[in-house]
Amino acid sequence: MRRHHQLAIFIATFIPMFSYAGTGHIGLGLDITPSGYMPPKAKEVIVTSVEKGSVAEKAGIHVGDEIKSINSCVIPECSLEEFAQESHILPGSKVKINIVTNTGKRKKIELIGA
Repeated sequence: MRRHHQLAIFIATFIPMFSYAGTGHIGLGLDITPSGYMPPKAKEVIVTSVEKGSVAEKAGIHVGDEIKSINSCVIPECSLEEFAQESHILPGSKVKINIVTNTGKRKKIELIGA
């Protein structure tokens, strides 16, 4: 039970990084399902919120969409640490995201941190 609690704290640390890394911002809230312990991997990443007027909303990302990759981090092979590094967004920096929409359509999106 203690390992699960530590893992939950570890994951909670990374979720905000995608949304607000440094001073960059794209406006996504994520639910990350972990897999394994050494190192834990991002098994599944689902969009849980999209901020109104954000870069993500303008790109057509919706709640329920599943992120399949971010830059070179392909899910589920990518570790949570790698996911955090790849999703570190600075203003003006580009992030390439592959998603499967909540309707099953695959999309490649390039976002620029605001």
